[in-house]
Amino acid sequence: MKAITSKITVFLVLILCLSTILKAQDRVITEVNSICNTALKVPFNEGITLITSNFEKCQNSDQQSKCLYKMYFTAGYLYQMASNEFPDNRKSYLESSIDYYQKAHEIDRTDVSIINNMFLAYKTLGNTRAALNILDQAIKADQNNKTKYDINKGDLYYDSKDYKKAIEQYMAAFFSNVNNEGLAWKIFDIYSQLPIQAEVFKGLYSFSEELFDQNLNDLARGGFLVAMKRALLAKDSVNAENACIRWAETISRKNSVSGSFIDELPDLKSWPTDCNKELQMLLMNSFVNTGNLKWWTQDDFRRHITASILLKMESAALMEGNLKNAEKMLETALDIAPEFYRYKSDNRLERYFPVKLDVAIELSRLYNRYPRLDSNQEKFNALIQELFNEKILHYLQNDLESIQKSHTMLGLIYADRNVWKSSWYAGNAIFQLERAIEVQRKIENKNPEKFKPVPALHQMLAKGYQQTNQPAKEYRTLIDAAVGYLDLDNLTMAESLVHDAKKRTVQDEGYNQKLKEVGLITTMRFNIRNGSYDFKSTDVKALEKNITESELFRLTSEKKDNSFLNRQKFKIMADMGTKCSALNPAYKYPIFEMKALDYIDKEKALGNYQDINRLNLIQGKFIINLEKGDPIKVNQNMIKTDAKEPLKTWSLNTGTYQTQIEVNPDLIIAGKVYEKILNENNDQPVDGLNGIQINQGKVIITDDALEKETIEKAKLQQVKGVKKVQVMKIKPMQ
Repeated sequence: MKAITSKITVFLVLILCLSTILKAQDRVITEVNSICNTALKVPFNEGITLITSNFEKCQNSDQQSKCLYKMYFTAGYLYQMASNEFPDNRKSYLESSIDYYQKAHEIDRTDVSIINNMFLAYKTLGNTRAALNILDQAIKADQNNKTKYDINKGDLYYDSKDYKKAIEQYMAAFFSNVNNEGLAWKIFDIYSQLPIQAEVFKGLYSFSEELFDQNLNDLARGGFLVAMKRALLAKDSVNAENACIRWAETISRKNSVSGSFIDELPDLKSWPTDCNKELQMLLMNSFVNTGNLKWWTQDDFRRHITASILLKMESAALMEGNLKNAEKMLETALDIAPEFYRYKSDNRLERYFPVKLDVAIELSRLYNRYPRLDSNQEKFNALIQELFNEKILHYLQNDLESIQKSHTMLGLIYADRNVWKSSWYAGNAIFQLERAIEVQRKIENKNPEKFKPVPALHQMLAKGYQQTNQPAKEYRTLIDAAVGYLDLDNLTMAESLVHDAKKRTVQDEGYNQKLKEVGLITTMRFNIRNGSYDFKSTDVKALEKNITESELFRLTSEKKDNSFLNRQKFKIMADMGTKCSALNPAYKYPIFEMKALDYIDKEKALGNYQDINRLNLIQGKFIINLEKGDPIKVNQNMIKTDAKEPLKTWSLNTGTYQTQIEVNPDLIIAGKVYEKILNENNDQPVDGLNGIQINQGKVIITDDALEKETIEKAKLQQVKGVKKVQVMKIKPMQ
């Protein structure tokens, strides 16, 4: 009994001692905080004296580092503020400020506020080299604000008149946040200040091309306009014409074009070239016939731009109620527009969908909506005959893509006129739409990267089957349309079509299974969008199992091609990760993102542009692990990348453009590495693996990361794409 009493007494004494120590430590911290707060309120000399005379209070304290950190930071701040108050002593005060900040920084190298204050002090002193160095440290400590630090670097280079390096930093910042239009105009301005005129034009033109490739068309238009004017100042008519062509290309992408754009062009007295004259004539609708647009119709690229502008001008003419002008514009555009097959012979056109298709359909609709324009249907019949003749040419060339576009164009024209049956087998919408869909499948079977969702064609064809009383075909086509709309992320339309298909009773085992899949996908994606899952759950792994063990994810297709399911699972997993990131503080290990990458890595094409945003959000989760965290690129020029720098690519063939999406392949490897580590830790939660870097397939792991997590080098070496696994020792922070 005495022994037990003695142990209890010792235990109580220990607790009392510990409590006394903690209270003493709290007293020290409280006292230091009080000293610092007081120092900030009194005049500078009193404040700095109060701080420096109390450094000893931190000595021999278990909270010594914390105390000194607070004192050093406050002293640095006082000197920095005094440098503004006493300009005669600015230099010495800033140097003292930096000395104290440096001492605080040695205690805590991750505090961004200290780094930012040091940067401002170095910048004020004019010490560009030191300011740049401290910004590099800021980027390492605060990766999420890299854009801000890149802008700061650009400002430093600009102030020192190193314009090329300033542009380099500003461009890195801009393309990480393309909403900063002011920064783009600053880049235009700096290019204009370069001393060599050839470099001025080249820089402005090249940057404008990059903006154009990112679909920043209005900014690109402004850039090409600046480049054109700079070329004219240098009396370089060739480059001025090149910039003018690209300027016109940007307005050809607008929804509507009017004569007001002429105000941006040089006046004819200062630049009386055919390029400028004809373009202004086109925009003012003052041309008589295509002969007046000779310069702009000399090659396929200019013909495409001219026809596209006329198509966009037609919509403006219709809004004004000017049918005569609308008809003239479309008929001229049809005459000018390049044939479908010509889009393969000019690499500038490879990104585009042939404008003739849209022009022909719109012209047919114009004749149909306003019968007085074509009272005896002679114009319509002539249009159809021309389109059939062109389709025959495509068949003779065995050009599947041109054949598909011809059938699509004719199908849409006949459907618009509600012509579903005809005495001639090919003279109706059902025949043409069936052929268009059939040829598109042939193209995709031959080249999976040519995948293109065409749900509108399926939906229109389903209407034709309904009109002609073919319920089984209507049922299957409704489901195919829903599939396409899911690829395009139009969940509302997909749900509506699934609902319509379920009303039909058809004995078709394959399509009944397909309808079940589509229904499950639509429901799950709506549940994610509407927040029906417990995204805030601390048991993220359980949430992930809820998805991956669901009926949808357990479905296996008997077909060899699971591309549709892979694309949908990518979307589901990516969207789950986005929701968890926004709503759940416990979501640190990107379980959903790495699964999303695994699914899309199996495919050669994306569904639509929203998938690019999904990839960008996923890359943000792995950016700390990527030695080369390049932004995801949208390559509309379809230029093949140098084999020395391999990229993971997907094609994207939606809308009116053909695009190649390019990412650093290390992103895919990062997802697989994370998944392997999670498996090695028996699916237990794992902290963010900041200690892993991936560079061109080489995985570098810090010994600190090895201590925290279960990571086996040999097993990581087996991950697809990993070339080498290396452990790197890091010097512990002082």
